[in-house]
Amino acid sequence: MTSWDCSSDYRVPPIWNHEPTSPTDKHLGNPNIGKVVVDTTGLNLTTDQLKKLNDYWIRWIRIASSASSSELAGRLTMGYSDMDYRDKSFQAHDADLAVWMHYVVEAIDRAQDRPRWLDELRQNWHDQATGGFGFGIMPELDKHFADDARKATILPLFRQALAEMDRHGDMMRVDELNSLKPSGPNAVFAEDLPMERFRKVGRRAIDLLEGRPPES
Repeated sequence: MTSWDCSSDYRVPPIWNHEPTSPTDKHLGNPNIGKVVVDTTGLNLTTDQLKKLNDYWIRWIRIASSASSSELAGRLTMGYSDMDYRDKSFQAHDADLAVWMHYVVEAIDRAQDRPRWLDELRQNWHDQATGGFGFGIMPELDKHFADDARKATILPLFRQALAEMDRHGDMMRVDELNSLKPSGPNAVFAEDLPMERFRKVGRRAIDLLEGRPPES
């Protein structure tokens, strides 16, 4: 459980419990002070991911000290994250990575006799894909697939996820997209999106693990 003092002007996601403190408290000159309690119980986040979460909230506090709630809404949004493996990488929108992670998680769920590390990966990627933590997506391929045996285990599941996306059709309906919560519990998408943007993440991830430069 970690706490940060911050402006109560911003509506935080459900995972963060907002507890008002004394109105006489001051933080960086902003009298509208509260305490945000981040409860990571039950979340399978790595040390690096927790540090990213901490850095996000430090950044948020600094912005909150001088910005209105409407400005915060525009300045703290999902962006792009890097996926890298050894000496190659690509960048993709966080929502696209999150949808791809959803399909990989489903492929892992269908696998039989899973090793413990694969179950841990599954939970970590599920939490990242649906949490909307604000620090981006961190697949950490180098950490999870450091040896050839693990790479040989995950590559067929990456291909299964891609095949499932191929069977889905050309578009993902907005109701399906929102049901996946790919940008966190508070995000709402307004329109259907082409499946190709998610398939491209899948193809590029396979390229990385097979040692090829990811497609442009």
